[in-house]
Amino acid sequence: MSGKLWSIFVCFGLLFLEGCASVGPKVQVTLSDGQKVVGYLTTETLTLKSRLGEMAFDANEAGELGLLEGANIEQAGNMIRLWLRNGSEFVGEWQKPSVTVLMQIGGKDQSIEIPITKLKRLQFHGEAIWPSQAVFRIVTQNGDDFFVDVTQTQMTFSNEMGSFSPFLFEIQQLEPMDGENKLWKIYLENQSLFIAKLDQEKLGLRLTMGPKFLEIPLATVTRMNRETLFYPQASSLPNEEDSINLDGFFSNQMQKNAKQESQQRLKK
Repeated sequence: MSGKLWSIFVCFGLLFLEGCASVGPKVQVTLSDGQKVVGYLTTETLTLKSRLGEMAFDANEAGELGLLEGANIEQAGNMIRLWLRNGSEFVGEWQKPSVTVLMQIGGKDQSIEIPITKLKRLQFHGEAIWPSQAVFRIVTQNGDDFFVDVTQTQMTFSNEMGSFSPFLFEIQQLEPMDGENKLWKIYLENQSLFIAKLDQEKLGLRLTMGPKFLEIPLATVTRMNRETLFYPQASSLPNEEDSINLDGFFSNQMQKNAKQESQQRLKK
């Protein structure tokens, strides 16, 4: 049963909600002191405020949410990292004082308010979504690390031979030739190779999951390239609890490993 259909089904048990319109996906919340709360979010939208602007995410596309660093939200400067189910990551400020989770205890509906100061990790029910082909990956100074829709996004380059705007699926590889992301070596799928200037101060990007469209300053991009993520073999995974999807809740460990391995291959 899909997450949205399951949420509708749960509404019949959670009678205290106003029309059940705000019931979100099933989650597991781990607190900094080791406590765990399992239930349903009261929202279907997650909002982060970041250097890229305010971004809204469909909670049904979310994989997990955790502290950017440190042992609590204060040490993290109110900054969190949101993993989507396809492996995209976004960093931003969590501005709400608490997370509300709905559950049934003792035959009664109950709303649990979890102070954001005690949040360690919030996992959404659902599995990771692995790309069926190569992805175009962009990493920013802010720590965002996400995938772009290669069929809907173009970049414009120019050199002494003219200007051209390939779709990202037509680009086999990009290599920066300066420290300012201005001059690039562009390998195209048709075997052409160009050395050209990227004629954009901002990149207009269509995403595969998350916000439908992002416009980001080129100066904030630390890396962008076409990459292939391989599903890791079980033998290559660390022997730790969050390396597997426990009880159907998302874990980012395998996608994190795949991203690290992809980056290492590009360096060779």
